[in-house]
Amino acid sequence: ALLLTLEEPPSFVVFILMATAPVSATIESRCQVIKFSRVVDQHLLEQKHASEGLAVHVLSNVLQATQSDRVKYAEQLDKDGVDLPGLLDGLLRIYRDLWVLQLTAEASLVASKDIVNQVGALADRDVIYLASIIQRVLEAQRMLSHNVNRKLLLETVLSAL
Repeated sequence: ALLLTLEEPPSFVVFILMATAPVSATIESRCQVIKFSRVVDQHLLEQKHASEGLAVHVLSNVLQATQSDRVKYAEQLDKDGVDLPGLLDGLLRIYRDLWVLQLTAEASLVASKDIVNQVGALADRDVIYLASIIQRVLEAQRMLSHNVNRKLLLETVLSAL
């Protein structure tokens, strides 16, 4: 059915097929092949480093803090207008790397080795704890797209770390 559709597509249809591995010669002969190269956007790279730096800063202030101090810190971050999407993105990357490192013990799979070294206090946490933090951060990212109280969201996330 795919070959027939590629041979005689309706006039109003454009198919875009993407593959990361070679496709059969029969399919490829019926397609126009366009190869894409990876583009590194300097702005996105700077945002990634900024969000990870913010996450490391927050973690360094939160990891040894009491729950009441975490709530106060969340209030301060909210007053300062912290980049909450960036913070959540940075936390997600850090905890993902720690989770992968705990599961596989393969440092080559870690995206930000230098960041993981900076948050060494988290390196001995078990995978269940790390997975639960990842779930909480993902839920916070989802909630952020709705009309949610940013301060309460910050308090919830920081109290879980």
